[in-house]
Amino acid sequence: MAGNANAPGQVDFLYRSIERYSDWIKYEDAKAGAVVVVLAIGSTDLITHAKFLERAHHLGSVGWAATILFWVAVVLAAFTVLFVGLTVLPYLGPKRESSSLYFFGHVASKYKDAATEAQFETDVGALGTDAALMKQLAPETRELAVIAARKVKLVQWAMLAVLGFIAAWAVARILLHFA
Repeated sequence: MAGNANAPGQVDFLYRSIERYSDWIKYEDAKAGAVVVVLAIGSTDLITHAKFLERAHHLGSVGWAATILFWVAVVLAAFTVLFVGLTVLPYLGPKRESSSLYFFGHVASKYKDAATEAQFETDVGALGTDAALMKQLAPETRELAVIAARKVKLVQWAMLAVLGFIAAWAVARILLHFA
């Protein structure tokens, strides 16, 4: 890649991609937080009425429906917590073997103390060419894209689970009044 006239544009593309994927990661974490808030509101009420909903099946067919929907809501709440937990679980390093001067997990593990600080400065200084920068940035860009895609998928599943939770919880509560 040395001597490639497009390298500065490619490096700029990688920097912009890193920023974009990092933003997606932050947005998905914020969405996961919103899902937790919705779940917390519904769970508070569900827990308050758990004793009545769990035992509503003694009140006939409407009670049975309320009890079943209560347990469906409990299972969906658990799935919501699982998906949100996996979304916000810290990601400490890329799956690739080579080290990166750009990924914080590798920098923190390879340059652990003040004794290796000078080596870090030397290694960063050796990245004098766009080709060397691309070699560091391209894998990092890919890793962030993978993380962002994973978080988007998990938040989608969390949102579906919490919407199902809300539906089951609301119908169970309504049925409880008719039981």
